[in-house]
Amino acid sequence: PASLARPDFAREPSFYERHVYRERPSRDQYQRLAEHYLWLSRVPLQSMEQALASLSMTTMCIRNLNQSLFLNPQNSEAYRSLGVAYQHLGDLEILISGQPGQSTRQQLRYLQCVMALRQALKGNPDDPLIWEVLFQQYQMQQKKDLVSECLEHWLPLQENRLDDVE
Repeated sequence: PASLARPDFAREPSFYERHVYRERPSRDQYQRLAEHYLWLSRVPLQSMEQALASLSMTTMCIRNLNQSLFLNPQNSEAYRSLGVAYQHLGDLEILISGQPGQSTRQQLRYLQCVMALRQALKGNPDDPLIWEVLFQQYQMQQKKDLVSECLEHWLPLQENRLDDVE
């Protein structure tokens, strides 16, 4: 059946997908809308009402990204945006609750963020932004071995980027 042929998780693109059958990158309507919600939710917060509005926009961003990933589970940009959205949602929940300690909800946001970013790495392991956000998450959780793994991948990518600029 056709439903069994569709992969449910991100996977590394094959040689043919990378070089022969390359498609022009595009974003569907859900991903574009989600990125707008995420951008709007990141405004500087002046009041509790703005924090709650930012929380609801981030939630709408996550819903739209999940819809986008349902349509195209190989979209590494959507997984990256989903990880960033979960990171932002966790930060907002800490801000609103006023409890910076480790709660079950904060641990859940950490896991959601890391899982989305790890899925994004399957499709695009050379994206320095993904490694940077993973580094931040692991550093906040004091996972030193994973922090060093992120740095090992991130530093050469930054050096390559600097070489391209020069």
